[in-house]
Amino acid sequence: MAKLRVNKIAAVGVSTETTGSVFFDGSGDHLAFTDSTDYDLGISNEAFSLEFWFYKLSAADTFAQLGLTRGGGTAAWNGSTGHSYLAHQNTDNKIYWQWWDGSNQREIVSTETPAINTWHHLAIQYDGTTTRGYLNGIEFDSATQGYAKPSSSNITRIGQDASGSTNCHAYISNLRVCKGHQVYNSNFTPPTEELDVHSESILLVCHDGENIFADKTGRHTGEISAIGDRLSSPTPTATDSPIGITTFQPGLDRDVDNTFGPTFQGGVGYNSQNWLTLPKGTTTERNQTGGRGIFGGGTPSSPDAINYITISSMGNILDFGDLSVGREQLAAVSSQTRGVFGGGNQNPGTLNTIDYITIAATGNAVDFGDLTVVGFSLSACSSATRGVFGPRCQSAPATFVNTIDYITIASIGNAVDFGDSTDASRASDGCASPTRGLFGGGRAPTAINVIEYITIASTGNAIDFGDLTSARDFLSSCSSATRGLFAGGPQAPSSNVIDYVTISTLGNASDFGDLTAARCRLGATSSPMRAVFAGGDDGSNLNTIDYVEISTTGNAKDFGELSAVRDGVAALSDSHGGLS
Repeated sequence: MAKLRVNKIAAVGVSTETTGSVFFDGSGDHLAFTDSTDYDLGISNEAFSLEFWFYKLSAADTFAQLGLTRGGGTAAWNGSTGHSYLAHQNTDNKIYWQWWDGSNQREIVSTETPAINTWHHLAIQYDGTTTRGYLNGIEFDSATQGYAKPSSSNITRIGQDASGSTNCHAYISNLRVCKGHQVYNSNFTPPTEELDVHSESILLVCHDGENIFADKTGRHTGEISAIGDRLSSPTPTATDSPIGITTFQPGLDRDVDNTFGPTFQGGVGYNSQNWLTLPKGTTTERNQTGGRGIFGGGTPSSPDAINYITISSMGNILDFGDLSVGREQLAAVSSQTRGVFGGGNQNPGTLNTIDYITIAATGNAVDFGDLTVVGFSLSACSSATRGVFGPRCQSAPATFVNTIDYITIASIGNAVDFGDSTDASRASDGCASPTRGLFGGGRAPTAINVIEYITIASTGNAIDFGDLTSARDFLSSCSSATRGLFAGGPQAPSSNVIDYVTISTLGNASDFGDLTAARCRLGATSSPMRAVFAGGDDGSNLNTIDYVEISTTGNAKDFGELSAVRDGVAALSDSHGGLS
């Protein structure tokens, strides 16, 4: 039975529970990972961030293999079996970050030697052009060579090089790898709290004083092996991990829950006169069965209107405020706190406008920046940090572009190029899990059934996913963290079709059920439990709102009504599938 630990509950603010580290004894201890392209860093000039804390025990340990090693089975540097990168402390006691650029070994080297018996923070940051190293928040070296993947790169380890000949004798704590961005852009103060996961994180390990196999990202469950001997532990017991898991750590606090509540790690129960089962997750996560859905823009009435609903309830829509520019056939993305509207058509004229709102409040939208390319009938999807706007129409009647661009939702500024769609199309729609975005359907120039996907934290062209159950344009889409729904369309004659996919897989969509009314150009929003579809056109404009429970299948049910008939409306929420 799982234990409820009272020292994991914070009465107010931040918990003072300590995090942990992994101890490597220098004689073969290491963590090994199942081979995955997740660990191919810097390829195609993709930004990345690696950081961790280390604690060196003795000046006699002249070579300590630190951080992440990715490479072939030998220590040689060459194009077939060489390392793609490794971090280590060399015989001169300086820190080296080394990588393979396709022709030569490249490296950056620290200017100082880290003191023993002291925690140090090391960060390696790559912005797509320049690699920079930071020791305790201070940049020590940089280089502009790119990264290449050796043809044999099946070994990924922490604490040992790929050949197995050099080993770490140190503690390592809170090792985090992110792909798609760099965390630090200049000198910084190292964090004082345990590192946490965001949408670009692909690995976060060596943080839990009780579980050596813990990965906060959840991406590599069952893919981590601990190699070593129990006697390597600083405080060995018969049930120790094969290598030393310990609560010794850099003095970091753990932010249990920013809503001042407990985190229950699932399945907690007590057997007494009654059976009590406590819910899983933080209070923020447990509150996401409700959430607020926002609808913006549309035609023919009130094209600048923003309205909202409470997704877990039923009823008519309420006034929120106004867009900065009234328009229809726009798109929307959102985090838990901010909603962003992009593009649209304002008769006459196509826009590159991006504006935003704070979801928990009410009020008018504020200017955010501009899309890279003007467009209407565009698709969009988002994670907790990044919003992506997909293919679009530049002008009436039909100039299609396959542009994909993105924004960082928490910031303000113009969109940045992401890559290209597989089809130059418009009138598709998008949904997302926390890592993957999907675009489905569209017109290129007739209705298509294509579903394609992107990895939101990276950049690059979209990849084929499968097919919708039928070719449709002017449809809508929304999702939980695992399932994406596509509803409505095409433009003529309109359809009541709802179909679904499992976002983490590849394949064709399956039938889910039917909308209450056949229509196109509707808006869709969701919580983890419920999808809500609003407005649309079945030959005339509608004020219909209906809903389904995402984890089931079946026909939609009546929810309420929009304040006015509208089609071409954009929708977002503070609890959609990309946030879970």
